[in-house]
Amino acid sequence: MSERPALVFISGFGQRVTPARAPYRIVRVVGSRAIEVTCQHADGWRSVRLETIDDELVSCLGEHTVTLSEVAEVAPGPSLDAWWVETSLYRLPLPESWTLHASGDDSSDAAPFQLLGPPDCTVHVQTPRRMPSLHKLQAPGQTFRDTGQLDRAAWLEFEYTQHGRAWVQRYELFHRELTAFAVTLHAPAEQVAVCMDALVGIVEGLTLGASAAPPSGFSQR
Repeated sequence: MSERPALVFISGFGQRVTPARAPYRIVRVVGSRAIEVTCQHADGWRSVRLETIDDELVSCLGEHTVTLSEVAEVAPGPSLDAWWVETSLYRLPLPESWTLHASGDDSSDAAPFQLLGPPDCTVHVQTPRRMPSLHKLQAPGQTFRDTGQLDRAAWLEFEYTQHGRAWVQRYELFHRELTAFAVTLHAPAEQVAVCMDALVGIVEGLTLGASAAPPSGFSQR
């Protein structure tokens, strides 16, 4: 468990929310401007629901939570009309009903966070020094499924079976200026189509620089 300042935070509606400690989760509440932030402490979890109403931030503390500072620090942020995940390098939209999860693992090969979607579906973002080859991406036991090139990214898919269930690992590979990105969707085969709108929104919306504006004409899904 980490007590260092979070390297990943979330911004939207004129606010910037930095979780107090890791591990933590931030979920974008369906059909509202609200997010729910949860942090793990030694004696359990603390949570708060944050929502902007008439340009005012309203907080609702969860069970066992005494103060907002136990969960997050809130400061003025960019005037975005949605919630965006920010790191020191890039910003991307947090899809509706998806959850940002950060474990606090600072190892060099660990993604700084995961996005959790429908059951057993995850997306994570990596910034490799150079774009990996097909053979580098293919894990033991996986079979090449398909590949292609879209305006937003090149993509590759691998499939495998685990405990009698078919799984798919899909990579979307692209550059923002000179920075390489690999966005990975890992999902049961029957759930891949359900996740595609969120994956497309993440890839199309990803912008370099924490202070960068969303891409021109971008519409969050």
